[in-house]
Amino acid sequence: MEEAMETTGITAQQSRLIRNLSKGYRQRVGFAQAVLGYPEIIILDEPTVGLDPKQIIEIRDLIKELGKNHTVILSSHILSEISAVCDHIFIISKGKLVAGDSTENLMKQMSGAQEIELLIKGDNAAVQETFTGIAEVEKCIPLEQKDEACVHLNLIAKPGMDIREQVFASCVNHGFVILQMNPVSKSLEDVFLELTEKEGTQKEVLPEKKLHFVKSHFGKESKEDGE
Repeated sequence: MEEAMETTGITAQQSRLIRNLSKGYRQRVGFAQAVLGYPEIIILDEPTVGLDPKQIIEIRDLIKELGKNHTVILSSHILSEISAVCDHIFIISKGKLVAGDSTENLMKQMSGAQEIELLIKGDNAAVQETFTGIAEVEKCIPLEQKDEACVHLNLIAKPGMDIREQVFASCVNHGFVILQMNPVSKSLEDVFLELTEKEGTQKEVLPEKKLHFVKSHFGKESKEDGE
């Protein structure tokens, strides 16, 4: 019990009644109860709901700490929380597991063609004409202008192409000044919506090893036919 209190940071509050604790400390008491007996798996459902920003950060740090010695399964609709805490993500839509992988691999698999955001100092028409003339560029998308003297746009590359060098060389050759060049990556929210918004058309992203790992916790040792 002493170790559980120390791990969850409630030792200094042990003489207080639970009903008199803040919401954050009541959550910590729940964590302390969960780790008693050293369980292999801890399941948490929306652990930061109702907490203030400082408490949310503290609880996230606590979850990461618990993850060093336990398998922590975290269920949440707050996708920023999932990104901040989890190293593996599983997305369920209408009772079906539609994606499961490490956070990094899942984002890579769903990223699609390369897309970059540019802020260029130069004539609008000349800049767009130059970029649409690059063979590796699939699409040029004008964005809201931040400055009348600048062109703000996104470029989408053709599949498998990296267009950064060509864009840089074209700007040098035409005397354009690159003020900003940022990769445009999908957020976890984008990935979630892409996988779940259309019923019956979900794109499955399920590495067999990760699926096998999940099943092994439930006593299944191999992938079943038809799954």
